[in-house]
Amino acid sequence: MSFLGPGVQLKLPRSKAGWRQGWWWRERLPTLLCVVALVFAVVVPLGVVWALHHGDSDHDGSGGGFPGSGSQVSRSAGPVRPTESPPTLPDVAHTQTTEGIKATVRFEIAAINYAQRTGDLEPAKSVYNLNSCKSCKLLVEKLSKYFSEYGTYADADYSINSIEAGSFPDDQGNITKFAQVYLEQLKNPQLIDKKGKISSEISRMPKSQFFYNFEFIGGNWIIQEIKPGAKNET
Repeated sequence: MSFLGPGVQLKLPRSKAGWRQGWWWRERLPTLLCVVALVFAVVVPLGVVWALHHGDSDHDGSGGGFPGSGSQVSRSAGPVRPTESPPTLPDVAHTQTTEGIKATVRFEIAAINYAQRTGDLEPAKSVYNLNSCKSCKLLVEKLSKYFSEYGTYADADYSINSIEAGSFPDDQGNITKFAQVYLEQLKNPQLIDKKGKISSEISRMPKSQFFYNFEFIGGNWIIQEIKPGAKNET
């Protein structure tokens, strides 16, 4: 396929084809670079979210929620920043128990869902140690940039399948509190631009496994690390 349309071929005399081909690229290079920059600005933040919250470290773009595999649409989706109350930590989350850990995980997922709809990441940041949790910090940075420059999401909520919490000793004999979490998205997320239009739709996240490490600080369970585990494609 040529840039002139399907099945249309541009034929030039052999002696001038090379020169004209080079001229064509030189004239259109600034426009092409702008398009490429815009694509990377959208794809890179979402690719990071997939890697950190979708358990996919390959970044091969072959579906599985990676932008580019979805269809492009444009229709009204309502306000970009819907009025919504942020989630709050329940009382049990302030207890040094496995139920407190589970409650914190539920809050964190609710906070990410809330952030995707509203662009407000403050609730999620309240349970992240952004100094030690590199995946948390990168997720917050990339989502913040996306919300600021492009828009939000619809139908992107994560649903919790199961949570198991416990503890294990590390190499130094310290006890690490952890949670094993299975999540999935029930719908294909839609990317909403600042005009309230659906700009594209991406594949939902299949059932995926994540491991959280916690530390109890100041009456709260703070997430020190999040690592993706297995991903079930079925």
